[in-house]
Amino acid sequence: MEDLLALARTLPDDGDVDRFLEALATADDERYDELLDALDRSRTGEIVARVMPRLPDASPDARVGAAELFDNLDIPIKACLMGEDLNVMLAFDLPGGVMFVPEDWGDERSFIAALTRVRTEPGLQLDRHEVQLGDDVAPLFVLHGQSFFTATHALWADEFDPPAAPYGTLVAVPTHHAVLAHPIRDARVRGVIEPMLELTRSAAEQGEPVSTRLYWLRDGRLEAVDATGEFADLLERLSN
Repeated sequence: MEDLLALARTLPDDGDVDRFLEALATADDERYDELLDALDRSRTGEIVARVMPRLPDASPDARVGAAELFDNLDIPIKACLMGEDLNVMLAFDLPGGVMFVPEDWGDERSFIAALTRVRTEPGLQLDRHEVQLGDDVAPLFVLHGQSFFTATHALWADEFDPPAAPYGTLVAVPTHHAVLAHPIRDARVRGVIEPMLELTRSAAEQGEPVSTRLYWLRDGRLEAVDATGEFADLLERLSN
C-alpha cells in the first residue's frame, strides 16, 4: 500500500498513471480514501493533464478510476446530446476535451445538476436570421459557442424567441457547437424546412457532427420529424 500512496503523491510528475487509476477503481473504501487523500490537490490541473492523454487507451478499470478521480477533484459534470436520437449523456468537462461518465453513474439529481451547469455556461451567441419565403420571411435562430455542450441548449430552444411558440419548435443540432431553431407559429414552417436541412448538412460537414436530421421540440422533448406522422399532420393542418 505504501508504494501506491507514494505513487499518488508523485502523480503530477512521473507517477504510473494507469497503475494508480486501476488501483483506485478496485480499492476497498479504506484504501480508496487513503489514495485520494495522498494526492497533492494544489496541483489538480497537473494531475488532470497527466491523466487525459492516457484515456484513449485506458483499460476499463483505469477509465472507472479516472471517473472516480475526476469526480473527487470536483471536475464539473455536464449534459450533452449524442447520436441520432439526441440521447442526454453525462460527461466530465475537462480542459481540451470531455470524458463520459460510466454507464451506471447518475441519478435524476445528477442530470438536473448537469443540465443546470450547461444552462449557465458563458460565451454563447444567439443570432436571428430571416429565411426569405417569396414575399414573406420566417425567423431562424442560430445559437453557437465554443463549448462542446452548446448543442444541449436544443432542449430549451423554445426559449430562444419568447413566448414559446404554440406548435413547438423546429430544431437542428448539426454539431456540438451549434443549434438551429425555428419557432412554429404558422404555416411558414413549411418553407423553413429545406433551408434548415441545407444549413444543417453544411455545418455537419465542418466537423464534430451530431445529426443532420430535424427535430420537433414540444413539452420539453425532442423527436425527429421523420420518426412520427404527427409532424406531417401538423404541417397539413397549418396549411389549411
